[in-house]
Amino acid sequence: MRTLILSTTLLFLLTPLACDDGADNTAPVIAGTAPDQTRVDEVYTYTFRCTDADGDPVEATTGDEDTCSGTITHEGEDQWTYSFTPSEGSEDSTCILQVECSDGDKHDEETAAVFITHIPDIAELHFYTFSQWAEPIGDYITINASELQSMDFRQAISELMVFDDALYIGYGDADLNLGRVTPIEVRYFTSLDASDLHSDFATDEEEISLYRVCGGQLFIPGVDATEDDLMGNVYSLSSGGSWYKSRTLEWGWHVHDTACYNGKIYSVGSGGTIDDYNNSTVNAYLWESSDDGETFTVARQVAHPAPPGDNRLTQLLAVDDVLYAFGYYSSTSTSYTSAFSLESGEFLPYSAPNFFVLNTWNLSDSLGIAVGVNIATPLTFGAMFVTADGMEPVAGLEGYTVWDLYPLGDGRALVLYTDGDTYPEPHVSAYGAKVALMSPTGELTLITYQFFQEKPRSLAFWREHLFLGLSNGQVLINEPTDK
Repeated sequence: MRTLILSTTLLFLLTPLACDDGADNTAPVIAGTAPDQTRVDEVYTYTFRCTDADGDPVEATTGDEDTCSGTITHEGEDQWTYSFTPSEGSEDSTCILQVECSDGDKHDEETAAVFITHIPDIAELHFYTFSQWAEPIGDYITINASELQSMDFRQAISELMVFDDALYIGYGDADLNLGRVTPIEVRYFTSLDASDLHSDFATDEEEISLYRVCGGQLFIPGVDATEDDLMGNVYSLSSGGSWYKSRTLEWGWHVHDTACYNGKIYSVGSGGTIDDYNNSTVNAYLWESSDDGETFTVARQVAHPAPPGDNRLTQLLAVDDVLYAFGYYSSTSTSYTSAFSLESGEFLPYSAPNFFVLNTWNLSDSLGIAVGVNIATPLTFGAMFVTADGMEPVAGLEGYTVWDLYPLGDGRALVLYTDGDTYPEPHVSAYGAKVALMSPTGELTLITYQFFQEKPRSLAFWREHLFLGLSNGQVLINEPTDK
């Protein structure tokens, strides 16, 4: 009996104790696969799980080898998110992502290389066809069709403009004064969701025919005010600010364009006194503002050279140290071009080519483009480069009719055009619309070519998509196939 007890005691002493000294602790595990690419203008995110089989509490952190400079956020339970925003100038480079998951004793880690791509240039994108996207003025069309008992009014998306990462639209009918029937609102999109349509306010205009961006502001020249006291309007919006209406353009019946020049804001249009209205002695006006568009004064008044008839300045274009003003006057049922230049404080007639300007755009500070009609036999559509030294034809656009142009800010532009230059445009059963990338010297690279039942009127490039405004109030979208 004594021997049995001694043997049992010895067996007990020789058997290892069942205690946990950490040798059997299981390391936590990271579950997830980090994306290996991001873009310089995008926030990179990687969501992963950090779990421990022993049920020990865990913590996720960045590792010592992390060069992406990311931060980690606990999303709850065992889920974490690593995120970083690529720094400016880091495009086309690689950084190292490293995350660690630890229970205080052991850890797991994941290391991945993340390539930061650049924002693709439009020349790197490939587009195919436009498709239906939005009908942002359906209410305007419905109300006016009912009021007029006719569809014979302007229903077009006549203007598309990007400002502060929003896509603005222009619409209305100043010929029929439809702003008095349906108030014309400032409408815009803030995302690629077509239902994301906003309106800040209703203008006191019959139409929004034009937006201009200059000096960090978005401007709307008040083409035809619904108010009746011989005063014109200009609306302005600063980046991140609120709209401001300047009703200070004295004698303004129509305000057609706005531009920035030598630290001031200029607008052009037409108007006069009530006697001028009654006698058709219409004046063309150049107004100027020294306070960023809050108040305007008459800078120049150009009397009608051969009344009675209309007389307007309709387009502005600032290139280097010259501000051009283009327009027309009518007399005995014939319209004539007019042009002026403001340079060194002198506003003088400008001897432009035989060219009737319909629209202008800045391609850069020193280069602009004007589209219009070549005054010759026969009349044809055309385009002119405009510099401080004068105007010359854009050879690459000869033989075409330009419907709209969207400057990219670096001397290049997107051009919406069609084959043929006959003026006026012949009636067609379908509109063959081309969109091309135009170089600063006028060479065209075709992007897309498509036929439409409704005439395309306006073009924009926003968030790497092309947008087309049609004459029936629709906006079409073209998404790059390799985005």
